[in-house]
Amino acid sequence: MNSYSKDRRHTTLGLLLAVAVAVVVFVSGCGTLHEACVNWKYPRDGQVVEVEGTPTVVLRWKPAGDSSKGDMVFVGGNQSFAREGEQVLTNLASQGYRGLSYDRPGNGHTPALPEQSVEGQIAHLHELLAREEITSPILIGHSWSGALAMMYASRYPVRGLVLLSPVVEPDETLQNGFSKLYLCPVIGPLVAESFGPIFSIPFVSIEVNKAIAGPLDKRDERLRAYRRKATALFSRQSSIRALIRDDISMYHALEHFWEDTNVIARLTNIPITVLYGRLDETVTPLCHSLRLTNHLSHVEVFKVDGAGHEIAVTHPDAATNAVMFTLEWIQNGLGKKPDPARYRLTQ
Repeated sequence: MNSYSKDRRHTTLGLLLAVAVAVVVFVSGCGTLHEACVNWKYPRDGQVVEVEGTPTVVLRWKPAGDSSKGDMVFVGGNQSFAREGEQVLTNLASQGYRGLSYDRPGNGHTPALPEQSVEGQIAHLHELLAREEITSPILIGHSWSGALAMMYASRYPVRGLVLLSPVVEPDETLQNGFSKLYLCPVIGPLVAESFGPIFSIPFVSIEVNKAIAGPLDKRDERLRAYRRKATALFSRQSSIRALIRDDISMYHALEHFWEDTNVIARLTNIPITVLYGRLDETVTPLCHSLRLTNHLSHVEVFKVDGAGHEIAVTHPDAATNAVMFTLEWIQNGLGKKPDPARYRLTQ
């Protein structure tokens, strides 16, 4: 091969490399622009509380009446925002309970933690509740945060747990192909974070529609507005990064959690009410429910007809009734469960 051919090959390789770098930079720039546009269209909604150096967006509900009967804390799942618990907490506030919901780190308009992990999320939640002067609340955990609420309750006092479509089993839900790609050294994060925004918009739209379950009623503007906002917020680069890191961290955290009998034993004196949708295609509800009922003694599981994964959004009355069921269970004592027929828990 003469020097001319070598130089030509080197030039071609150099051009290809330059084009590849330009494409990555361009696509990454598009992702940054997309995120800025989403944040402009859907600005921060709520008050900001500084929690361990992280500006955290919170929403509060004051109880009807002169005093509160207790505290309710809604913890949204992966790629959630504080308004997801709005209708449930509004219902409970009308019954005399104080409510709190927040954008978890990496979700909504709360930035991700420096070390985005389950341990970090637990510490963040504990500090937030301390700042809000909330002790022994009812924790309402949705999806990924069903596991977060359960782990929190194994360390700190809570009155009870209401888990909506919880992910408590270390299964493929938390180890999807995108997460595995992200684990590949150097190339994984580059590809996932650079090209993620292009593929995330249609992917997230499909996932949000699936979580809602079924066609939306054109007259239901609340659900339509939720779908638009959820799709936009979830497709941001920062949300993609947080989602991947949360899922990877939770997979390993759940593996260790179910192996530690001492930790599990701390949940035996807490009433746990589980709601999942009959049409849930985001997770495999039976798998996660069986893990709870096989290891814990005070667990009641209810299947909501016509509901998918986003029960708090599509069936807030059922979620509210699950909380009221749990409250009566606490009042009666763990040995005397309330009559489920008195609560509309399956519709």
